[in-house]
Amino acid sequence: MQGAKVVGEILRKRREELNLDLKKISETLKIKYDYLMAIEEGARERLPADVYVKGYIHEYAKILNLNPETILQSYTQNSTKPQPEQQSPPLQYQPPKKKSRAAYVLVSFLLLLALGIILWQFPASEPEKPQPTAINTPPTEPKPAPAETPVKESVVQKEPAFHMLEIHADDTTWLLVMIDRTETRELLMQPGETLQLQAKKGFSLKIGNAAGVRLVFDGKDIGKLGEKGSVITLDLPHPQT
Repeated sequence: MQGAKVVGEILRKRREELNLDLKKISETLKIKYDYLMAIEEGARERLPADVYVKGYIHEYAKILNLNPETILQSYTQNSTKPQPEQQSPPLQYQPPKKKSRAAYVLVSFLLLLALGIILWQFPASEPEKPQPTAINTPPTEPKPAPAETPVKESVVQKEPAFHMLEIHADDTTWLLVMIDRTETRELLMQPGETLQLQAKKGFSLKIGNAAGVRLVFDGKDIGKLGEKGSVITLDLPHPQT
């Protein structure tokens, strides 16, 4: 990919100008050292899915004081080549096959046979015998049921069985989400995208653009998270103090 090699060369030269160590950058961004090395070398085959690579490049460019949008545009330029559309062969008309007369005779015979079996299994029913008339007896008054003592239900505020998190993207934003401290998801969301996540205990988030997303936790809007371009970390629900 020509775009990956160009971007890798730009990032490597900028890092060397700032005299920064690639391993220290890997520890700061929480991105594997091998991934950063592959980005600088333009080795696309050693990198994960393209959506994650764009997030790595975005954060790497920011730490080098480069414009992330310009770097990403250079990365995507000439990255893919349009493939020619495959035309399906035209459908050939096939005339319907004519059923033979023997087939109609066989079907008629089977229908008559099935009708005969049904009539044989269900003979004509006998007329119902008249039932003896019952003697009317005065109805007995029902005894009133004992009054039930209302049971007061204790109001207990239960914790929800699970937590729901909605992420609405207003700007291009990179996120690192940890669910129940066991599952980690790395995302690069575009404006207009919405993501719903579920957890039993909660979430830990690292957001690369605090003003780029809006969070709704258990049906409640979290509100403003920070300024555009600022990186924040957040735990939901908030730990009890």
